[in-house]
Amino acid sequence: MSWYNESAAGDQTGYVVVEAKLGASRANKPLPTWKRQVLARLSAMVSNALRQTMQMIERSLTVVMENEKFETQTVAGVWRPDGAWFVRSAALKFRVNPEQAERIRNLLAQEAKPYGYTNAYRFTGLDQDAEGFIALAEIAKGEWNEKNGKRRHVLSVIQSTTGLQQLIATYLQPPFLMALPRALRAGVAQEAAQQTTSYLGQLDSAKVKGETAFPTMEDRDPERRQAAYNSAFEALIADVRPLNHCRARDKDPGKYKPDDPRGDRLIVDDERWFAVTTTPDPHPIPLFFVKGDSVRVELTELSFPVGVSKKNRHRGRLAPSERVLADRPERVRAKGDTKARMFSALLPVLDTQDEEIVRILAERDQRKQESKSQGRQMAGDKITLPLVGSVKNRDTDLRLPMSFDRARFERLLSRNDLQVAWARLVNKRGDWFIQLTLRVPYAKPQGLRRVLGVSFGLNAIMSWSLLDEAGQTIEAGALAPNPQIKAFLDRKLNLEWDQAKGRWVGGKSFDRELESIAHRVANQAVELARTHQAVLCAHDIQWVAKSGPDSKLNVLFTAWNYGQMRRYLEYKAPLSGLGVPLFTGDYIVRMTCPQCGAIREAKEKPETAKTWRTNGVLHCRACGFEGELTGAQDAKRVAEHGLGLARKAWAKEKVE
Repeated sequence: MSWYNESAAGDQTGYVVVEAKLGASRANKPLPTWKRQVLARLSAMVSNALRQTMQMIERSLTVVMENEKFETQTVAGVWRPDGAWFVRSAALKFRVNPEQAERIRNLLAQEAKPYGYTNAYRFTGLDQDAEGFIALAEIAKGEWNEKNGKRRHVLSVIQSTTGLQQLIATYLQPPFLMALPRALRAGVAQEAAQQTTSYLGQLDSAKVKGETAFPTMEDRDPERRQAAYNSAFEALIADVRPLNHCRARDKDPGKYKPDDPRGDRLIVDDERWFAVTTTPDPHPIPLFFVKGDSVRVELTELSFPVGVSKKNRHRGRLAPSERVLADRPERVRAKGDTKARMFSALLPVLDTQDEEIVRILAERDQRKQESKSQGRQMAGDKITLPLVGSVKNRDTDLRLPMSFDRARFERLLSRNDLQVAWARLVNKRGDWFIQLTLRVPYAKPQGLRRVLGVSFGLNAIMSWSLLDEAGQTIEAGALAPNPQIKAFLDRKLNLEWDQAKGRWVGGKSFDRELESIAHRVANQAVELARTHQAVLCAHDIQWVAKSGPDSKLNVLFTAWNYGQMRRYLEYKAPLSGLGVPLFTGDYIVRMTCPQCGAIREAKEKPETAKTWRTNGVLHCRACGFEGELTGAQDAKRVAEHGLGLARKAWAKEKVE
């Protein structure tokens, strides 16, 4: 789960990304073959559509560059002149049909917008020749501004996620793009638009050196990548000549010293070998749903007779069994039925006339008819989750079961204040996953006049200090001992014991257990701030002193990953109504004297600095303090720093 923020109109909108595997979770079954075939075909279609779209844009694009002397040159393909050159204009010139031409003519007749064009597509002209109509859209324009006697080049580029995306889908209309299901077209158009505007930005940037190439999707096409790999592999095994070798120092001059024996090693230096080893495995391009209401998440609540086992439920056999009924506890038999819940993702991707998908669906229907299958007969109450709003039933939906950590994700999926902003379908090592980006709108919390400072440590996993608006300590405490380190050391001891006995320990991973403990600690910090109605400020630990790979400290640092706490708190606090948490840098905590508040200035040498550290001990020249900082002192320093940041926000609240 990841989290990021965007500011708008004084408030902030957070986005939390959750991921779920597609397939039956209980039996750990993959998706049915025909569904996997449909997804694989859609992935290939997206790849082809993106490649063709980029090719059409490249053929239609003309970029005029200029330097400070207003000399101009036209860009074609790969181009990077010497000196400082900037984009003067970038335009797309392509053919349109009569209906599109009429719409463009109406757009050109409108009054100019504040940004200088009559329409969001930035159409500037419409020509006609013997073959038909030709549209001209200026998607970027450069201007020179003077300020304080200095000239600066400013590039105005069409908005990629709206104007250029819609221009591609509505007017350029590559055939492969229009063959996609409607819900996937905007995602491909947006990806192509972002690639194009990024290219224009690189051309206009003085920081980019060397050649600037128009982006191509060839390398990202899984079919072409697989074909290239197969061709290179077949050429290698068919060529009986031995591979060419050379010395390492000849391959990389200057890398090895004259007396370094590694430079005399023979390494392969043959293009036939490089063609195989440097061709990475092809990865399918994600299926991107730009509109949040495209993907629907549905909860199905099912009811079964008590006498039906779980195995028979999944098989669709719903006739009760006396043996199963007899094995049930009395309290279960008294209920008369058992409940089950199933989450499904409904993707509108079957509205296409693609021959391959039509064939897959026809074969599915034929198999179902020949087997006289009635399905699993698992009819139940279907509930559309609040996060996607009200959506009508769609005949184009592909229903895919979702499996995820219900204890964590179900709380998010059932909230009515979240919405799906966009979604992606990605393939990882043969399995399909859906990634939902949920929009979490929230305003800055008002009325909080306390700060809770939280620090993390080895002995006490969390120390905290609560300050009021005046900076007085209201309460302080700690969560001790450190359960994550204890669990790690216990499991580590068991693994070492098994290894000493010659037992196989492969696959015995407890990362998830440690991660769960870290989540619980983050939840406790958030709940503590909620209870005390305080702004949360956490210690952002980014560096720890290390003393050798096998030292005791390094083992403890491996067990307790401090860095993950910031990531957890960044999304847990806003979801709990606390707003974006504050963070105190590690340098401030480690270098601030707890007695007088002095701190070593940047770039100061230890000989003249106000504070310095030696072997974990903090020294202060201002007041003479000397000692190791405790978790309570760290937490108070975090709270004091957070209070300073919070006071600035409180001052703005009073002004507003």
